[in-house]
Amino acid sequence: GNGQPYVGRNSGFTVEPNELACICVTRSQTLNKCDWYKNGSLVNTASAGGYSTTNNGSSPILIADGYRYNFIGDIYCIYVYNRFFTEDEVSQMYQSTRYRFGM
Repeated sequence: GNGQPYVGRNSGFTVEPNELACICVTRSQTLNKCDWYKNGSLVNTASAGGYSTTNNGSSPILIADGYRYNFIGDIYCIYVYNRFFTEDEVSQMYQSTRYRFGM
């Protein structure tokens, strides 16, 4: 019941085996924009789907439960915010947290 409308977006990059990476995805329905960042740098921009809102559904949020394959690796931390971040804000967050993980 929560499957439509459906929008799928690809990051445009991979995380190699044994690579430690900081990934950020930020989305704005108002700007119709979805940005993917790796280690504080913008890698890919796509439309957010063109819908005026993102609805809250009753489906569970699954992390690392892939469409075809599950994620194999370690996830150190996850941050969830209810707003869109600019490129400068993402860079600042990365710079302020990367040292915790020796990056």
